[in-house]
Amino acid sequence: MLKYTKKKNRENYLGEKLANKSQSSIAHFTIAIKTLDKTCVEEYSVKDFDEVINDVIKIDVDQREEEITSVLQQWVNRLAKTKTFNTIKVEFSAINNYLKYYKIRGEFSDEIKFPQNIQEERYAISVDEIQKIVEAVKPKQKCYYLCLISSGCRPVEIIGLKKKDFFWTGKRYGARIPAILTKKKMSRTTFFSKECTFTLKRLLEKVEDDQTIFTKNPILKNARTSEDRVLCRHLEKLGMDYKFETTGYSKINLYCFRGYFFTRAIRLFNEDIAHAMIGHGAYLQQYQRRNEEEKEELFDELEPELLVFDQTKNKEKIRKLQTANTKISELEQDNHDNKTKIAQLERMLLEDKVPSLKRKK
Repeated sequence: MLKYTKKKNRENYLGEKLANKSQSSIAHFTIAIKTLDKTCVEEYSVKDFDEVINDVIKIDVDQREEEITSVLQQWVNRLAKTKTFNTIKVEFSAINNYLKYYKIRGEFSDEIKFPQNIQEERYAISVDEIQKIVEAVKPKQKCYYLCLISSGCRPVEIIGLKKKDFFWTGKRYGARIPAILTKKKMSRTTFFSKECTFTLKRLLEKVEDDQTIFTKNPILKNARTSEDRVLCRHLEKLGMDYKFETTGYSKINLYCFRGYFFTRAIRLFNEDIAHAMIGHGAYLQQYQRRNEEEKEELFDELEPELLVFDQTKNKEKIRKLQTANTKISELEQDNHDNKTKIAQLERMLLEDKVPSLKRKK
């Protein structure tokens, strides 16, 4: 009997193997094991998936994979009725790690028949739609949405920011996003447009340095889910709860604001900078070599493209386009007049009616 190794069970797995994992990783496992337990109860009349594991451990190694694959396939078939391919793959990975904890290894992913990976075209939210949404929500939500739009951050990155993470540059607020909040666990600096300033200042004044400003919920994943629901309710009221036909998922979600930022950043800068600004880990190294002032200079260039309500720049663009169109029209008219005169001269030449060009006898 092993002296220092704890007994393998679900409680110890959560306490040891997932202890230092992100809230997201823990949540994925928790959700996955719950639905897998339900499948085991209803399909095999056992208490939970752990009972299946205990049974499988007792049989020959060469039979284990077949037994586990059969159970997992039933589970995946159930998930496919309500969840997307990517969600199923994430939850499957969480369960696969749990099996490895019990030293049950196999090519389960290769053996399982997953549903088709249907990929809908991402919805490109317009500035008009953003305006309607932002105007319909309370000041805190409005500030949250504008922070997402002007920074390109992931929803959980903004909702997890504490007062101490923010700073004032003299022109705008910025924030240093802690590595723990990011997907790749790499910290970075971001900035927020002037449209966020007034409400951000008020929110920051109401909390202590170690408190978050957009939520009181210490479990950030739950806070993020709550924000999803708030947005969905407002979309329904606005008649903007558009759904993808194949998945039934909402076309407009919090990640649309991130997409809005990225689309404008990639138009203005090269691809590497745009990816780095929204926190894609593979592109961050070169971007991070810039100092804070240089990063803010990049944001200075981009900010006019991100403004939701201040349309001064857009109006100036329209004015310039109108002026250019007027000049083009004038040039076209001049060109038309010149063509008419040339045509008249050519007719006069043919009719020998131009005195200066008549042949001398």
